[in-house]
Amino acid sequence: MTKLIAAGLLAGLVAGILYVAAGGGSFVSLLLFYAAPLPLAIAGFVWFWPASVAALVSGGVVVAYVGDVTLAVIFTLSFSLPVAWFCNRILLFRETAPDNSAPERVWYPLGHIVASVSLVSAALAIAGIFTVSDSFDAYQTFVREHFQGINDSSELQPDGVQIDIDAYNQFLDQLTYLLPVLLVSGWIMIMLLNLFGGAKIAALSGQFIRPWEDLGQITLSKNYAFAMVPVFAGTFLTGFPGLVSLIGLGALAIAHAVIGLAVVHVVTRGMAMRPAILGVVYGSLLLLGAPALILGGLGLAEPWIRLRDRFGGGGNLPTPGNRTT
Repeated sequence: MTKLIAAGLLAGLVAGILYVAAGGGSFVSLLLFYAAPLPLAIAGFVWFWPASVAALVSGGVVVAYVGDVTLAVIFTLSFSLPVAWFCNRILLFRETAPDNSAPERVWYPLGHIVASVSLVSAALAIAGIFTVSDSFDAYQTFVREHFQGINDSSELQPDGVQIDIDAYNQFLDQLTYLLPVLLVSGWIMIMLLNLFGGAKIAALSGQFIRPWEDLGQITLSKNYAFAMVPVFAGTFLTGFPGLVSLIGLGALAIAHAVIGLAVVHVVTRGMAMRPAILGVVYGSLLLLGAPALILGGLGLAEPWIRLRDRFGGGGNLPTPGNRTT
């Protein structure tokens, strides 16, 4: 137990340092910030919940010492607690013994993890909005104050370049709706990538107790697709109801985009052009972002069109470490 706690304390220390590194403002510091959940995930997968709790405590202390208490609370609620919870869910199983045979472990579905990450991201975004403002007007003012780059008419024409104030104000109005969705999308990707990275490192070291599964076969319940209908309708409302609905729609869309990406991975197996296709898909996602809508539509339709069953016969990819599917 002592070794588990010590490992967790070290992981939390590293995660806290990576988190506060974002204050440097450089591209490298931003990358370090994105990797902050990785030590927490490794601790949770390799040394289990005692290490996760220890990492939660030490990470919060480091962030509070280097930054402040408010930053530490944000770190704990947005990174430490979610990572600890998701690691626990991923390693969760129940044993069944059908027909009096040897007990078999039934693991927590990975599709539930994707859905949970998306829903938690939406909840964090909504909670953050209500923390900084108690009305929609106050929220709009908060966003404007933090992104207002033009304060008076003397700044309108730097170096002879004229800026359309009306268009800029319209952009700020749109940003009040788009910003939470962008933050939700970014948080989901950060969390999923770090959970995957932590699981893979644990598997390669032989410490991942869950058999490595075919990630291309992750599925979401149809209920999430049905839930998008009323959520989409809610986006036509004004004020906080419309904003909350838009956040929920964005979270569900990203969850289905993950499924769409899994579909692309499966249907391209065995193709000679597979590396090029995946390169184009990932490159366009990083540079443009818009293809996520296409992937979201693909993931949304997959339960009905079942492309992976029809065209996914190219064989499985190698599994990490000594684990098998």
